[in-house]
Amino acid sequence: MFYLLALCALIISFAPPAHAYIDACTGSYAVQFFFGTILTFLLPLQRVVRNFFNKAGK
Repeated sequence: MFYLLALCALIISFAPPAHAYIDACTGSYAVQFFFGTILTFLLPLQRVVRNFFNKAGK
């Protein structure tokens, strides 16, 4: 695993510059990605917790 991470670090460190710019709408993409990631983990967790408490109450 260490060798894979070292290889990735070497590839990234020797990559040529992209000469790209950050678009004005990039912030909204970042916010959508953040909330999408959080909700992807929270919604299934909500179901598990709800089922646990429903079974515990019976």
